[in-house]
Order: sequence, then C-alpha cells, then structure tokens
Amino acid sequence: MSLFARRVSEFRICVQEAFLSLLPVALLSSIIIVLINGLNIFLPNQYLISDTLLVEAGKIPALIYPLALTAALSYYLSGFFEVDRVSGVLLALTTYLMAQQLVGNGAQETSFDASLTVMILPILMLRIFATMSRLLGSVARQHAQGAVFQPVTLIVPLTLTILIGAALIYPLYHLVEALTQGIAYVLNTIPGTLGVAIWSTLAHLIWFVGFHGTNVMSMITGGDLQSDIIPGLTWQKFLEVFIGMGGVGSVLGLALAILLTAKDRYMRAVAYLGLPFALFNISEVLIFGIPIILNRVLLIPFLLAPIVNFTIAYGVLKLGIFEFGGASVPWVAPVGLNGYLLTGSSYMVLFQLFLLVTTTAIYAPFVCRYSRTQSSTELREALRAKLHLGDAIGSDYSQKFYGAQSFILRSHRETRQVVEDLRRNDLVLHYQPKLDIRANTYTSIEALLRIQMQDGTVEGPYFLDTLEKAGFSVILDRWVCDRVLEDMSRADTLGSDLAFSINLNPESFADGEFVDYLIQQFTGKNVVFEIIERGFIGGSGITKNIKKLLAAGIRLSVDDFGAGYSNLGRLTTLPVDEIKIDKSLLAKVDTQTGRKLYETVTRLCRDLGYRVVAEGVETRSEFEFAKTCGVTEIQGWYIAGALPLSEALAFARTPAPSSAPAETAQLV
Repeated sequence: MSLFARRVSEFRICVQEAFLSLLPVALLSSIIIVLINGLNIFLPNQYLISDTLLVEAGKIPALIYPLALTAALSYYLSGFFEVDRVSGVLLALTTYLMAQQLVGNGAQETSFDASLTVMILPILMLRIFATMSRLLGSVARQHAQGAVFQPVTLIVPLTLTILIGAALIYPLYHLVEALTQGIAYVLNTIPGTLGVAIWSTLAHLIWFVGFHGTNVMSMITGGDLQSDIIPGLTWQKFLEVFIGMGGVGSVLGLALAILLTAKDRYMRAVAYLGLPFALFNISEVLIFGIPIILNRVLLIPFLLAPIVNFTIAYGVLKLGIFEFGGASVPWVAPVGLNGYLLTGSSYMVLFQLFLLVTTTAIYAPFVCRYSRTQSSTELREALRAKLHLGDAIGSDYSQKFYGAQSFILRSHRETRQVVEDLRRNDLVLHYQPKLDIRANTYTSIEALLRIQMQDGTVEGPYFLDTLEKAGFSVILDRWVCDRVLEDMSRADTLGSDLAFSINLNPESFADGEFVDYLIQQFTGKNVVFEIIERGFIGGSGITKNIKKLLAAGIRLSVDDFGAGYSNLGRLTTLPVDEIKIDKSLLAKVDTQTGRKLYETVTRLCRDLGYRVVAEGVETRSEFEFAKTCGVTEIQGWYIAGALPLSEALAFARTPAPSSAPAETAQLV
C-alpha cells in the first residue's frame, strides 16, 4: 500500500471512529423522535402538550448533532493530523460557531450552502493548524526558551488559524453555493421517475458520507415530492413506504441480514440495538453503529437495495393492483402497518414483506463478507490457519479474546493489516546465544520471533504489541513452542546440548489448556520458560498453573527484571531458577548511581541463589562491567545477534572470546 493510500485509509478510519462515537447521540435522537411522534399520534395535543412544544422538542436532535459531529470529527482527526486534541476540538468548535453566526445568521435552520460551509471549515482549519504548528514549532525550538515554548507552539498557531478561518468563511460559502446551484440546476432538468430515482440515490450517497441525505437533497434542489406517482400516493410517501423500510438504505433488511448471517458479536449487538428503531424507520443507530458511513463493503447494498425496491415497487404500483385513498400516515409507522393504512389491503402487507425479504437477501452476502473482516473469531481463525495450529487453542482462549473486543473496534485496521502481513509472509525463529561467564562457553540460546518477507529480508517482531493487545498471545506462543520442539529435535540430532529459552506472555500461563500442553511436550527437556515479573502476580489462575509447571520439573525465569515496576521483596518468593536483569538498568551504568544500582541488584539476586543473566549487553564496557558484577550469563549484541538455528548452533561451538565482540547480524 502506498503512503498516499495508507493516509487515505487512516483518514477514513478516523471519520468512521468519529461517527461510531456518536452512537449515543444517535440513540438519544432516535428516542426523542419516537417519543415526539408517539405523543403526536396517540395523545391529543389539547390535553397534554402544545404544538409549539412538540415542534421545539423536535428540533433538539438537529441542534445536538452538528455540534457533536464537529467535536467528534475534530477529536479523532486531531490525532490523524498529529495536533493536540484539546486544541483541535477547541479550534473546530470555535470555527463552527463563528461560521454559524456569519453565514448561518445564527439560525437553527439554515441553507445547505451555509450548513456545508459550517461543517467543512473546521476540518480545513485542523489541516492548517497542523501545518502551522509544525512550521512555528521548528522556529520556536531554535529561538524560544523552555518557559515560552508551549505558548509559541500552541497559542500562536491556534490564533493565526482562527484568523485564517474567519477570512475563508465567505469565499468557501460562495464556492459551495455555486456548486450546489449547479447540481440543483442539473437535477431539476431531469423529469419524472428518473429524476426521483436519481434524487433518492444521491440522498443515499450523501448519507454514506455522514450527512442527512434526505434533508440535504431537499435543501439543494428545493424539490417538492408532493406530486402523485399514482392517484392517492405522493412520491414522498412512495419513498417512505417502499424505499425507506427501516429508514434510509432499507436498513431494516440490513439488521435482519446481520442477525441471520453475521458472526461478529459487535455487529449483532448493534443490530439488536438498532432494530427497534428501524421498525419505526429510524436508521441512525445502525448507520452510525455498524458503521455504514464510508464503509466500502456495505456501500453496494446500501445503494442497490433501494434501487431494486424502487424498480419493483414502481412496476407493481403502475399495474394498478393497489388503490390508495390518500390517508395521512406518519413516516414512523412500521413496515406493513403503513402500507395497510394507505390501502386497507392485507396484500399490500405481503408485498412489503416480499420487498423486505428481497432487501435482506441483497444485504446478506455483503454482511457475511464484512463480518468476516470484522469478526474477532475470523481473525483468530485466519492467524491460526496460517500457523497450522488446527484446533490446538480451545474455547477458553476464545472467551479471553472477546475481552479484547474493544481494542479490535478501535484499532481493527491495524490488527487486520498485521494478520494479512503474517498470511503473506512467514514467521521464523532466530536464536540468540548466551555466554556462561564462569565456563566461558555458550550454554543456551533464546528463541526470538522474526518475520521473513517475500523478498527474503527478515524484520523484527513489529507485530507483537498489536497482536498481544488484540488477544492473540496464546496463538503466537503455541506456534513458537511447536517450532522450538522441532528445532530442539534438530539440535539433538546435531549433537548439541544447548538449553533453549522461550519467552511466553503471561496470558499463556493463564490458559489451562496451554499449560497442560507445555507439561506434556516439554517435561524432561532442557528448556527454560521466561515470564515477565507481573506474570507472577496475574491472579490465582496463573499462580496455580505456574505451580503445575514447577511440579512437572519445568524451569522458569523472570524476564526483564527491573523494567518498570519491580518488587525487590518478591525476589524472596519467586519460584524460578533465573533472573534476567533488564537492559534498561545496564544502559544507566555510565553514572555512579546507575552502576551502584546494577551492582546491588545483581548481588542481591546472587545471594538469594538465582542465576543472573545480563540482558542487552551491546558494548565492551558493558560486557566488562557485567562480568565484574558476577552475573552468570551474558546476552546481547556484543556476544551475538539473533541467528537462524543452524548458524546459532555453529556459533555456539566456536571458542568464546573473553572480550572481543562477535561478528553477527544484529537485528532489533
């Protein structure tokens, strides 16, 4: 993917996340609409409520939505443009209110030209703010002192951007006005049925990018859909009853397709949430929640379903099968009921159900496809298939995975991209030798994940953090253990007696099935499993499983001791043979305090009977210092980099130099 395509995709994801965050607003607006229409239909105004109050209450969603959308878009796009989020939201809201006053005259209801200007300008200002922040920031770093650096890089570009925005309001407004007038002229020259069909399709396209398409098209064209398609049925009522089943895009069919075919739990939850509102032809919950906005997979059925319904319904009605009495039916009347009220015919209800089934069938294959790309289960299965693990990971893992669903929703594109990278390329294991200081020989090697690209290059495990947060740790660890078993067999064949070290995620130690697998496969083998310190305090489940491993005679090691929060008191109770001192402590030994700390930690570990491994030894001075501290083993680039198994075994057979660095590939 090119840089431009990647940025476009990232922009699209940010916009989708913004609309997804508006789901509570859409839900609130939908509830208000249902309540107001219910009061208007079932309760006489003269008894409970006035027309004026109903009208004013009906404006609440229209007042909430633009501000909420501006805030949400500016928040997520601030991250995209790499500017301070608080400043970005403040800038967008300031620009929005300023434009609303200048071109919208502060009115609650404005022209589409003004509305579009008000929505476009804040996003444009974010782009300008990001550029100015970088330009002024580079100047400020050269000339400003620390105390004034933040105001220079934040307040100054923010103020200048607001001034630029004020200057751009009227030019942007007139540009939008000219474009919409041109569109209106073209649309108004298209007569009759074709004109209404194009009008409806454009309205759906506008919905697809996040605007209220029906209102937008009405404001652009000034079109009146009150003319009759057949006696007793206006074009507006035709669109409401036959095209907007469940709301825009006939999304009632979408909700049913999701419930019938989708596996993804989030999609099904949104469908259940949106279904009651879709019954009243309110579609915002589904449009924002799935989301449909900028969803390339669902764009085709979102446009196709209304077109198919339009064609079928128009053809059937022109046959004169049904007669319409011109009854006044509210747009929130459910599918079936609205048709019956208009015609008094039960056959109309059956016809609408036929259209609903057709709509559901149109959505179904696209929903299946989208569900596969979104589904946590499908991502898990794709990775498991790539790593040839079969059914090795059971249902216990599946439950853990759904605990990470919120991460999948926020960063699904990144997770999916990593899985696709792994499907196209190959995971491999490299091994880094460890030098036993006392014996001056290489006694063990640590398995390290690498990815071999299609062009033959090998890269470090850039994917680990993403997959671990997404809940794939057990799958990766299972694959690593399977490969290590194969490599241990190869090493035995070659006469090697090296110990193998495997770094496992704490989540793997919490998985009972995985721990049983470790005991079954590695008992009696020369292997050490490394776990970071927090893994020993991960709850009763991990503690129980660690005891099972120790009872089976499997050795454990604490990895990265000293990284972040470490509890020295816990050293007296850790059920391990080995402590690996994190390289962050070694990196500080150029100071007297750092040297003293490293010496103290290593001496304490030795006195408590642990083998001590110095990690991350990269220079001769670090090598010599670690030796003086009395560590048991040394590991790092100065000794050897990460090597393929055959090279690591060959390297381990060479004489270990006392201080000269080894010539090996160094890969982060």
